[in-house]
Amino acid sequence: MKIKGKEYRTIWFDNNVVKIIDQTKLPHQFIIKDLKTVEDSINAIKTMEVRGAPLIGATAAYGLVLSIIEKNDLSFLKKSSEDLISSRPTAINLKWAVDRMMKKLSGVNEKDILKIALDEAKTIVEEDISFCKKQGVKEVVLGCLDNRKMIDLVSLNRLMKISYPMKTTFHKAIDQTHNIFVEMEKLVKCKGVSSVLTSGESAFVLDNKIMLLKILKHFKGRLNIIIAGGITEKNFDNIHQVFNWNEYHGRKIVGSLNIAK
Repeated sequence: MKIKGKEYRTIWFDNNVVKIIDQTKLPHQFIIKDLKTVEDSINAIKTMEVRGAPLIGATAAYGLVLSIIEKNDLSFLKKSSEDLISSRPTAINLKWAVDRMMKKLSGVNEKDILKIALDEAKTIVEEDISFCKKQGVKEVVLGCLDNRKMIDLVSLNRLMKISYPMKTTFHKAIDQTHNIFVEMEKLVKCKGVSSVLTSGESAFVLDNKIMLLKILKHFKGRLNIIIAGGITEKNFDNIHQVFNWNEYHGRKIVGSLNIAK
């Protein structure tokens, strides 16, 4: 999905939370929504916040991952699978993804089930990346963190290998890392990452402007920084006066914004 010239994946997993782009808000708003429980996934499918066969299937697969995180219990997982399928019975990919996940998890012990479930869900999503590549998509946004709030380089490199030759922008998940300077240095060295979205470890770009200014200065010329986080057409001029930068991303920016170079 292309938003303001940037390609976004419609679903991704970040620090035990599934992120989706709310399809009901498009094209007037670009809203990223968090799914934290299997019930959240079910509701997203029911309310059509996710649309299209591949995305519905991926949401169901990640829904089972959330089910295991929520309660690592076989009976709860089975009920979750049934509830996911019934959330939209006519969606063929939904049942296919749930059946595939349950088959993969059959007989797996409690210790290993989360990792195996997450790996299988990611594989389903990776197949979607391959599909996008075949459609001629030029750039993709990826965000991969591990439980230590560090960049998961193994997952990132695997996804970039699948998406190549599409360019990669690292997601705003960078703002959730334990040390943003250390993690961004990894991106500098990571061949294939062209840009990174950040608001300087805050939700809104002006909430931690001193940190963001330090980041811009430190990485200028070494990593392409895209300022992002609560930017709208109404506040853009004020934000640009503070940072005087050349690339921004805003969910709710409409119309044309001219940046003097």
